Amino acid sequence: MAVTITRTALSGSTNSHPIGIDAVASPGTTLHTAPTTGNDALYMIFVNRSTVTASQSQLFVEFGGTASAELIPEPLFGQARLELRNLMLSASTSIVRAFATATGRFAAVGYANRIV
Repeated sequence: MAVTITRTALSGSTNSHPIGIDAVASPGTTLHTAPTTGNDALYMIFVNRSTVTASQSQLFVEFGGTASAELIPEPLFGQARLELRNLMLSASTSIVRAFATATGRFAAVGYANRIV
């Protein structure tokens, strides 16, 4: 059986534009939803787009659900960024969301390599 890999935009993005993370509680802003067949290997970069460099905001990435075991908490200061590579998403994990301690502070960009 042949394997096909196709690069696609994150489903929460419009024309591959950055996704603003405006949610401040779970469930967060939808970044990507898995296909019903196959898997997606996700590559995402989260950036602090705030001009307030002295304050700390925390970003939470919900991978597959909203339970605490499925959260990736990350403090980002100033112009710091968080890079997540090759997170496998399938129909069973289904969705990736994110929320933060302050609205409009973060944005996500990236793509999915769809493996069928």
